[in-house]
Formats: sequence, structure tokens, C-alpha cells
Amino acid sequence: MSNEAIKTAGKNTIVFFPGRIIPSIIGFLSVIIFTKILGPEKYGDYSLVLSTISIFIILSASWLENTIIRFYPYGKKDKIIDYNKTIFFSTVISILIFSILYVIAIKILSNFDQYTNLSNAFYFGLLAFISMSFFRIVIVFFIASQQPKNYSIYSILFAIGKVFLASLLLVFVKSISMIFLGFFIIGILIFPSIIKKLKIITCVLKGKFIWRNFIEYFSYGWPFGIMMVFIWIMTLSNRYIIKFYYNSFEVGIYSALSNISSQSLNFLFSGLMFAVYPVLVKSWRTGSKKATSQLMTKFIRIYLIICMPALVGLILLYSPIIKLFTTSEFLYGYNIMPYLAITSFLVGLNQYFSKPIELKKQTKLLLIIMLCTSVVNILLALTLIPKYGLLGAAISTFISYIILLVINYFLGQKFLSYNFPRKSAFKILLSAGCMGMLIFLIQRRIELNILYIILLILVSIILYFFLLILLGEIKKNEIDFIRRIVKVY
Repeated sequence: MSNEAIKTAGKNTIVFFPGRIIPSIIGFLSVIIFTKILGPEKYGDYSLVLSTISIFIILSASWLENTIIRFYPYGKKDKIIDYNKTIFFSTVISILIFSILYVIAIKILSNFDQYTNLSNAFYFGLLAFISMSFFRIVIVFFIASQQPKNYSIYSILFAIGKVFLASLLLVFVKSISMIFLGFFIIGILIFPSIIKKLKIITCVLKGKFIWRNFIEYFSYGWPFGIMMVFIWIMTLSNRYIIKFYYNSFEVGIYSALSNISSQSLNFLFSGLMFAVYPVLVKSWRTGSKKATSQLMTKFIRIYLIICMPALVGLILLYSPIIKLFTTSEFLYGYNIMPYLAITSFLVGLNQYFSKPIELKKQTKLLLIIMLCTSVVNILLALTLIPKYGLLGAAISTFISYIILLVINYFLGQKFLSYNFPRKSAFKILLSAGCMGMLIFLIQRRIELNILYIILLILVSIILYFFLLILLGEIKKNEIDFIRRIVKVY
């Protein structure tokens, strides 16, 4: 069971990866494009509007995302049509309600002097909110039904289309409103194909909207929505506090560097989790806690193997990355990058530590945990930002995620006891440390341009995996296993 589950997750991860890595690269490029076109101040305004949109996307979509995966009727074709119709109408209702609340919120924000100049952008943001919410929900069907190819195709199309159309519109009208208009247009263009692929019209016409299922889904999912709001507070609310004490210039610096950090690591851990979570759910449903426990340990080890070198590389290469991919003004915030990078790594690891609580359907407990850590984050931010500026913002989020990680790990053990792979973690950290030493020594002797950075990354990765094999962390049977998976595709 365990090896077969790992094999399934491995196959799906390989196909999910393009759907994460390419959008992340596009997201990374969007930071470069928008910062160069807009500059720190306007990029800061764009980030504030996008952050506002994000919280409403979270409220409208996140409770459905987790519900779709948790309750998807695997192997029950007769129930899928009713399930799809129930979820579809739940999506429409949710987006409609939060569109109304969004309009109310931006009317309130427009009364504050700091946001009066953003009124037009906020209204264009409503269009982006509708498009991005609907896409974020429907794309999860491809994850739940384990169709990684379709997930990757549409994720890539949406990501490329957003940035291309937004950049094209910015050429003609240099207003941040055009970015959100571009986000809306790409949704209009690709949604018909997604609807056809998922057979949504057939489900709407033939299926039944089952109220008791809707109530069950909402009861399970709403804590996720509120919990994601608290995650939003931990990751994005600092931008509003920076705006309050400083100005849009500082917001732009912090937002750009934060986006570079998250985009550099997010595609790795989210691509893994998309493949891992359905496998964990299936294993949990069989009633075998032992098998699920073993999977948790193995999946955490895989996460560490893949993400640790990315973390070390990002910490050591942040300076040339900032110099190459943004304007010189963004070097103002160079000292916050290590904290942002480690925080992004902790975000990914936390997804594993919280899974036992999710599998047990203890979503209200997760909500309480996030509430507590969000309060800590706000208190830290209000204390540190006025005194230390951007560095205070980065440190407050960093400390908050360490607290969250510790709480989720120890509480998760009560629902599913699993072993953290300590020996593997030591070997992985040692190998990544040696890799980091190579990067550090070369950086001191060579002025890095884009070609040298690419070559240095490739050489570092080869050294890292060579050391893992040398230390016996990656064994021959695992190499053969990976080869067999790759050959399938």
C-alpha cells in the first residue's frame, strides 16, 4: 500500500510540477515586469489592491478548495454528477455574496486618505476577484480527480495569459487598473474550455443540488475560509501596517521581495502537496493509521530533500537576484530576504504538520490555532515595524510561522502519530550546507550574471544530490524507482 501510494504521488507530482513551476516562473517574471514598469511606489499601490482582492478570494474560494478534495466521491461515478452540481452552485453563491461584500469594503476603504487614489483600481479589482475566484475553485477538480495534465495545462494558460494581457494593456495605459482588467479577460477566454472539460453543463442539467451535502461541505469548509484569512493576516497584513507607518514606496519594496521569495519556493511545496494530499486522504479512508503515518514520514522526507537546497540557494543568491531582476531601488530591502525565504520554507512544511488535524476533520481546532498565531503576528508587527521598518515586518512573520509550526506538529501527533525523519533531515541539511559553501565561495570570486547564476545552480544541484547518494540518503532502489516513474511520462 505504502509503495503504491508513493508511486502514485510520484507520478502525479511529476505532471503537477509544470502546473506549479511554470506559473511560479511567470509569477516571478511578473514581479520583474511590473516593478520595472511601475516602480516601487506604484508597485506598492498594486500590491495593496491585490492584497485586498486576495482576502476576498480566500473567503469565497478556500472553503470550497479543501472541501472538493476531502469529499470528492472517488470511484463513485453515479455520485459525481450530483456532487459537481452541488459544488458548482455553491461556487456561484459564494462568489456572489463576497462580490457584494467586496464592493462594501472598497467603499469603506475609499474614505481613508491613503486609499482615495486607488478607488478606480479597486473597482477593476472586482472583475479580477470574480475571475480568479472561479478559476481557483474549478481548477481543484483536476486535483481531486487526479487529472494532473489538465491541471497543469490550464494553470499554465491562466498564468501566462494574466501577465501577457496585463503587460499588453499597461503598454497602452500605464495604470494598475489595467493589470486587473487583464486578469479578468483571461478568465473569460479560458473558462468555456474548462467548463466543457469538466462537463459542468451536463452536471447542472442532470444532477441534483443536495442540501444536506451542501451543509456538510460548508460545516467542514468554513473554518478553512476563516483560517486562510488568518494566514492572509500573517503573510499580507504587514503591507497595510507598513503603509500606515511609512508609504507606498516601502510597501512596494517589501511586496516585491516577498513575492520573489514565495514564488521561488511555492511551486515546489505546492506541487508536492497537490499530489500528496489526495493520497493521504485515500489512505486515511481505508482506516489504516499505520500506513498513513508511514506516508507522512516519507512525504516530509521528500519535501526536505526537494525544498532544502532551494532554500539555501535563495538565501545565498538573494543579492545578485535582486540586482538582476529588479531596479536598483529594491536593494533598499536586501537584508530582509533571508527571513522571507525561511518563512516561505516554513509555510510549506506547515502544510504537512497540519494534515493530521485536517484528516481528522478538526478544522475548528485549526481555526483556533491560526487565530492565536495571527494575533501574535499583528502584535509583533505593530511592535517591530515602527522601530525596524521592513526588517521588523519580515521578522514578525518569521517568528509567527515558527510558533505555528511547533503548535501544529505537537497537536497533530495526537491525531496521527508519525516520526519526523530526523536522520534524513541531518543528512539533507549537511548536503545542503556543503552546497551552500560552494555557492558562497564562488560568489566571493566571481561577479554573477544570469549565465553564471544558472550554471552555479546546476552545479550546486549536482553536488547536493551526489552528497545525498554518498551519505546513503538516496539509495539505488530510489533512483531506479524515479527512473521508472519518469519513463511512464
